[in-house]
Amino acid sequence: MAKVMRRMSADNMTKFTCLFNTAYFIPRMHLSFSRYSALCELQLMNGVALGQNYLNDHGCKNFIMSIAAVLKEETKAQIGKANYFSILADGSTDSAIIEQEAVYVRFVHEGVPVTKLANFVAVEHSTSEGVYTGIKSALSSIDINPNDRSKKQVGINLDGASVNMGHKSGVQALARADVPQTLVIHCINHNLELAILDVKKHTPYLVKFDDALKVIFKFYFYSPKRRRELYTIAAMLDEKLVHYGGLQQIRWLASQERALRSLARNYQTTILHLEDIASSGRKGEDCAKAKGILKDVKTIKFCKFLYFMMDFTSSLSLISQAFQAEDMLLVDLIPKLTSALLALESLKFTTGANLKSFFKKFKDGDFNELKLQGKLDETSCENLYSDMIDGAIGYIDVRFGKLQKPPFSNFSEALGFSTWPHDTQELVKFGISEMEGILDHFSDIFSEENKEAVMEEWLPFKLHVSKMRSSSSLQVYGELLRGRPVQFSGILQVVEIMMALSVSTAGVERGFSTMNIEKNSKRTRLQQDTLNAIMAINVNGPPLNQFSASAAIYHWLDCGTGVRHIAGHALHADHDQEDND
Repeated sequence: MAKVMRRMSADNMTKFTCLFNTAYFIPRMHLSFSRYSALCELQLMNGVALGQNYLNDHGCKNFIMSIAAVLKEETKAQIGKANYFSILADGSTDSAIIEQEAVYVRFVHEGVPVTKLANFVAVEHSTSEGVYTGIKSALSSIDINPNDRSKKQVGINLDGASVNMGHKSGVQALARADVPQTLVIHCINHNLELAILDVKKHTPYLVKFDDALKVIFKFYFYSPKRRRELYTIAAMLDEKLVHYGGLQQIRWLASQERALRSLARNYQTTILHLEDIASSGRKGEDCAKAKGILKDVKTIKFCKFLYFMMDFTSSLSLISQAFQAEDMLLVDLIPKLTSALLALESLKFTTGANLKSFFKKFKDGDFNELKLQGKLDETSCENLYSDMIDGAIGYIDVRFGKLQKPPFSNFSEALGFSTWPHDTQELVKFGISEMEGILDHFSDIFSEENKEAVMEEWLPFKLHVSKMRSSSSLQVYGELLRGRPVQFSGILQVVEIMMALSVSTAGVERGFSTMNIEKNSKRTRLQQDTLNAIMAINVNGPPLNQFSASAAIYHWLDCGTGVRHIAGHALHADHDQEDND
């Protein structure tokens, strides 16, 4: 290696740095390898010296494989230094109709919880055994062996599919059979979505409202002509029209809130356009569809409910977005959820900001000079809103019930310092049983001697941390883990376990979105190792402006068979010929 590098002048090193940077750009920008040649040609036209070799898609692929290999070694090294980790896994079908199991690992690195991609595995069988075999294969690819798992694995985060969550033979049962201390967490984002869908199922008017919303979006999304007409009316009214997205965008919470705000912003323009179509006597389905939509949406009840729904989804969408953060901690989950539910319950007693806006615009049956149909039945509306709020709180409480019980609640209560008592005498007694519960659950990690040491550290630890209540859990515990004060060495192991536990698989879902962009209908033959290299760069790689090519260049020179063309010389990659020079 050293001899080969000495043969590379500074100019040649610069050339290969440019080539590797260009190769790294390809997957980061979701481009096919064939674009690499064109990018190289463009740089040559601009006077960049790239040499004459490795300017094709084969060179690009080889460079990408070396970059991914270096990233994987970095991941292995970081996990090797971590004391604990948890697994995140989810499945999806790619464009080639291959069942892909995405496996990620969460651990604490330099005081910060990080989530790294282990591998995408093409699962042979979609049974729990097949999925679990895929998970173990992915872990093995980053050098996590069964012995590591027994000592370091503290949790597994899965979605709610029966193949994953089956108590007798699901993936979670198999994981716990191998490592009994493993805490199983059903992704909190899925749980939140499912709780709101439960509300929808038991609220007939909400189903009707949601269907009307979808019809409106579909009516405009698939017709450029209707959208042009809508924009013309908006211009006449001096209104700024918000784009109606596709039908697939209308889902609950964050995307649902955007859909509601789009309709509220476009409500007057949309009604006027629909009335124009309905009264124009157009042939075909347009006239009938417009009349059908108007019948549902041009009512006082619908309009008021639209504004209530914006208040209803606002609190929940904020918590949904918070739950998607990769550094979300278990101890912050229940306080954030409780805060959101209190904000939701307050809508029973106070008028939300959006509903206040409705009442400002509504007068004597007119809404922004639009004559709405029906009557305003305040009692009926209030009962509907109250039932929805009570239902949402109830269903969320049920869905998140497991996380509010030991051993999960032990972490929240013992390490959630924002809820610790302020009185010193009460703080002395606080959290003892919860900390003991954590130590008992992880008895394979903590010996009796370790447990005693942790309990001795518990009181001074509480007194120390209680002085930092104004800071976030992530800041306080991150700083402690980076400093590792000797007097808290035992209890910081508990803190690291807590921070290594993953509560959300949102990162995995984002990975599938990237996979679908990369392995699209035009790249169905993308090989599994190439897909994993591309995904490693997208998920584990640094931003483009922070990428350093040197380690990947060294790897490319030093690994594999064949020859490497450097400055007009053909060098064997295994360097068998070096000693002859």
